[in-house]
Amino acid sequence: MQNFILEYGLFAIAFILLIDDLGIPLPGTTLIFSSAILASQTPEINIWYLFLIALLVPPIGNMTLFYFSRHGLRNWLDHHGHKFFLPQKRINKAQKIFDKYGEFTVFVAAMLTSVRAVSSIIAGGLKMHPLKFLGYHLIGTSIWASVVVGMGYFFGSEIWHVLRNYGEFIAVLLILILGFKIIHERYKTS
Repeated sequence: MQNFILEYGLFAIAFILLIDDLGIPLPGTTLIFSSAILASQTPEINIWYLFLIALLVPPIGNMTLFYFSRHGLRNWLDHHGHKFFLPQKRINKAQKIFDKYGEFTVFVAAMLTSVRAVSSIIAGGLKMHPLKFLGYHLIGTSIWASVVVGMGYFFGSEIWHVLRNYGEFIAVLLILILGFKIIHERYKTS
């Protein structure tokens, strides 16, 4: 991985991350993380450029999927969804659920690379406002980029030690945050 990063540089990293965020599964997160580790050990990779790539490339790929879905998927579902067990009643129900939890869904999905593309397609197909989608996506992506680049750069080869010793704490913290959000939403509507 190190030879690839040094030989092809930041443009190749950006290209692979873009392809990953268009829904073709490539190791985008692993590449960003490995590049951050390498940036901590060599001056040939600028950590700030790497952070900007991690922050700005995913929204480009996901906005592309969002717009394709926004202008094609919903019309297709309205006309042909019933053939695939998606009658208008189910589509409308999904629309109501997404109208209620869509922002949170996009925010969380932006932090999970394997889910980002799917959430972009769903958000576009259910006609979420583009600026709302982009805003929540950027917030989630900024957290993801900060964590992946920061952990790679600052912890480098010690990351496995950190995860081994503090992984349970991090998992519990994330579960508590998610649980608080769900409870807050439930009582807010009651």
